[in-house]
Amino acid sequence: MSLAFALGCGDDDTGDGVPFDAATNDGSVDAFSPTDASTTDSGVDLGVDLGPPPDLGPLPGSCAGSCGTTTPGSCRCDDGCSASGACCDDYESAGCPFEAALRDELADGQIRRSYDGARDLMYGISGSVDVAGGMVECVYTGTVVAADGTRTPGGSFNTEHTWPRSAGEPSGSAGDLYNLRPTLQDANSQRASFPFGDTDCEGAACPWDLGGSELGSDGGTQVFEVRPETQGDIARSMFYFAIRYTLDIPPNEEAALRAWHAADPPDADELARVDAVEAAQGNRNVIVDRPEVVDTIADF
Repeated sequence: MSLAFALGCGDDDTGDGVPFDAATNDGSVDAFSPTDASTTDSGVDLGVDLGPPPDLGPLPGSCAGSCGTTTPGSCRCDDGCSASGACCDDYESAGCPFEAALRDELADGQIRRSYDGARDLMYGISGSVDVAGGMVECVYTGTVVAADGTRTPGGSFNTEHTWPRSAGEPSGSAGDLYNLRPTLQDANSQRASFPFGDTDCEGAACPWDLGGSELGSDGGTQVFEVRPETQGDIARSMFYFAIRYTLDIPPNEEAALRAWHAADPPDADELARVDAVEAAQGNRNVIVDRPEVVDTIADF
C-alpha cells in the first residue's frame, strides 16, 4: 500500500526461541453485544432490543506519545480505536492516524523468518543481504571479513540486534533483517544493551573505541556512539522497529537518533541494503526512501 502524507546488544548467536506468528491481534474487545444479550443459553430469542450502548462521553487520557497503544479503562490510541469509537480526543491531532498508516506500510508484504533463517540470508548461505564483493562489513567499525558460508564469518563476526532483545522482542520480530546487522564480536559485546547516544569522551579517552564508534558516558548514562558513517542507518533502523512493532524509544536516545538521522542522510549503500532486504523479506523500510517522515512523528 502507499501512504498519503499529511505534510505532502549484546546478543549472542543462539536461537531466539520465539515462535512463528503469522497473525497479529490488536487486543480489542467488544464491550457490548446486543445479539448475545437478547438470547438465552438455549438460543431462545427474548425479543429485547437493547439498542446501542450509552454514550458515556469522552474517556480520560491522551494520545501524546502513546500512538498505537491502549490503556484499559481509558480512551485508546491503538490502530483499531476508531472502529470502536473509543479514541482519545487528541487521537488525530497527536498524529496517530499517520503512524497507523505508516505501520501498515512498513509491515506490508513482510515474510517473518526465524533468527537463523535471517542470518542465512545475511551471510551468503541462502542469500547475500550483507555480502558485497564477497566481503561482510561491521556496521559499527567498518572492519571487513570474507564471507565463508557460516553465520560467524571469519570466526570474529556475529549478529547485532540494533534494538536489543532485552528492550523488547515482539513475537515474530526475531528475524527482521532491518534490525539485524553484521558486527565484530567485540563491538557487539561492547555495545551490549546500552542505549545509543553521544559520548562526552573522544577516541582513546573513552572506555572503548574502534573504527569511529565509542562507548562512554553522555554526562550521566553509559551510551554507545556509532561511527558517523552509519549513524543515520542505525537511527532509521530504530525508527522502523519502533513504529513497526509499536515500541517506545526513550527520550534521550530518541533525541540522539534524530540528530544522527539529520546528520547522516540515506546514501546509495543504505538504499542498496533496503533493496536487498525487501527482496529477501518482502517489506520495505520506507523511512529510508522518504526520510522526511521522521519530522512528522512527534514521539517514537
